[in-house]
Amino acid sequence: ANIGIGGGEEDTHTHLRFDGIPKDTKIVRVSTHLIVDKAATNGLNFFAVQVNFPNKTWAHGGPQVNSGAEKANWGGLVNRGGGSKDYKEVNWQEDLKLIECGVDKPNTVPWKWDRSREYILTVERGEQVKLPAGTNEHFKVTVPERAMWRWNFTIKPVDDKGHEAYTAFIYDSADYFSSFYLWNE
Repeated sequence: ANIGIGGGEEDTHTHLRFDGIPKDTKIVRVSTHLIVDKAATNGLNFFAVQVNFPNKTWAHGGPQVNSGAEKANWGGLVNRGGGSKDYKEVNWQEDLKLIECGVDKPNTVPWKWDRSREYILTVERGEQVKLPAGTNEHFKVTVPERAMWRWNFTIKPVDDKGHEAYTAFIYDSADYFSSFYLWNE
């Protein structure tokens, strides 16, 4: 089914929630097709899939246009009530035991993408790894050894014609997610 999110749609949405998933379902992969037909040149336009883990963490990823600059994002935080609160009330000493982002590259990076082109956004669980104890160089806090799951994210054009896919990963202590959303802002 085709679902429109944003302006110009008969039934406008900014967030699309998928109800009816049994509470005990352990989801390890979600994939969606995305076509962005237009994006404002000012401010942030973020077209994302979000997954919510049972350890009260979340991650979201997708293409962005930020004041005209094309980018891609894959990152997440501990849920402290949602919105700006999740960003302002971080406690890296504890949070890095649950979720760690920006390991191989920053959460948001430049990435060329095209309007009116179809992309497949996929979140899927990878292997479980042991992260060593030590000082996290980015946040300058000491963390214990942790068993974490690698969560891979890709944005891939359907037609594959001369356009590289975006790939990134995060680590999360949860081995599944329990819900997911599609949204734009």
